[in-house]
Amino acid sequence: MVSLVPLVALQEWRSGGHADPLHRLSLLAELGCIAFAVLLAFCVLRALYVRRRLRAVGALSEADRGALRERIAALERGTSGELAVVVVERSDDHPQAAALAALATWFAGSTLLAPLLPWNEPALLIACQLVLLGAGYGLACTLPGFLQLFIGDRRATHMAEEQALQEFARLGLHATRARNGALLYVSLLEREVVVLGDQAIDERIGADGWAAAHAAIRAGIRRASLRAGLEAGIAAIEQVLRAHFPAPPEPRRELPDHVIVRER
Repeated sequence: MVSLVPLVALQEWRSGGHADPLHRLSLLAELGCIAFAVLLAFCVLRALYVRRRLRAVGALSEADRGALRERIAALERGTSGELAVVVVERSDDHPQAAALAALATWFAGSTLLAPLLPWNEPALLIACQLVLLGAGYGLACTLPGFLQLFIGDRRATHMAEEQALQEFARLGLHATRARNGALLYVSLLEREVVVLGDQAIDERIGADGWAAAHAAIRAGIRRASLRAGLEAGIAAIEQVLRAHFPAPPEPRRELPDHVIVRER
């Protein structure tokens, strides 16, 4: 008899003109599924759309690199500066961001799919949530554009600047006689452009003097034209250097015209 009480109460609820709570629960589950599918599809499609912009290896042909080296040579003929260009697809693997992507997917799935999850079957519930965690982590590891959504601006800037400093030292840009070496470093995943000048350049120009170069390169990347962005960025750097470091009577080139492109 006790087991009939909920059924009698449900019949009285319906006879009173109230909506069927089971129908509402079913509708809520359907809306949750649709919302989760739309959210996940948006993130994945956005990642696929920007995938081309996040590729450095293969995006610049040998002809492109040759043209950039010629552009650097022209800069060095017209100024006393020494410039190297390094383009990487990412400055770090960002494992924390991948973990955050997994947690975000798990949270969104657990919230929006809550009416469908088997809350009364712990083993099956854990399996479902592990699938959500794995899906988020897998998408972050396979789609850089998805991982990019979970990288904080502060960390992106920090990692790009740290790698740029390492490249500056590795290429010997700190060892020129006039302390006039400069590095143009572009990290695509982090959406960061770093221009580093050695002591003589930094004292006259500083970090704020490269804003035009930053804007030009980012504009080229947005148009999915890495070469055009780099050429515009080098031109902007040349304009700044010409104003402060004109070409000496007898130009001396101490470093090769580096154009380095790699994954990391």
